Amino acid sequence: MTLGSTLTPLTSTVWWAHTSDASDRLLRLLDGTERARNDRLRHQADRDRHLLGRAMARLALAQLAQCPPEEVTFDLVCRSCEEKSRTGADPGERGPHGKPVPSGPAHGWEVSVSHSGEWVVLAVAEGTPVGVDVEQVSAARDLDGLVGYTLADTERSVWDALPPLERIGAFFGYWARKEALLKATGLGLSGGCGGWRSARRTPRPGWSPGQVAAPRRRPG
Repeated sequence: MTLGSTLTPLTSTVWWAHTSDASDRLLRLLDGTERARNDRLRHQADRDRHLLGRAMARLALAQLAQCPPEEVTFDLVCRSCEEKSRTGADPGERGPHGKPVPSGPAHGWEVSVSHSGEWVVLAVAEGTPVGVDVEQVSAARDLDGLVGYTLADTERSVWDALPPLERIGAFFGYWARKEALLKATGLGLSGGCGGWRSARRTPRPGWSPGQVAAPRRRPG
């Protein structure tokens, strides 16, 4: 696990880990609920990704807040459920869920975790919402079914004009930045991808990390 750039106002620090970094020694960094969830995951790869995400978050926040990792705690906040309750809609019966918001000594920091394939990424920012996403580009996905849901009209026009071989990487670039934005808001994919427009016109191909702080809604 490696620490990225030094934090400055309105920026974030990004940590990356490979699934080969997973170790049982990191389990001590998880609380009881997190360990129980880790145990419920059926596949070792899923357990490794979950373990790394939670361990990285505690280690990073402990370093930044200058406290032991065991003192870092999280509250789960679901903006979608909060909005439903505010409007009188029934949020439904669900267990604890939502975006992890640091509490205790790490209060005031924001975190976001994403993983895809063999990589896990963590973004940390102070005093501003942050979201991060990483996607492994795959031609096996049903892009025709996803493009209409994901892209705004102006983005779809740009995407349609790309050479066919460039469309796969471009799509995942759009997806990564939009999911990062929605994670920053706390809404997640329930916020809908098509209502948000990416600032970059043609995403770069390859592995597609996206990161955003202080999101602002823009018309499609």
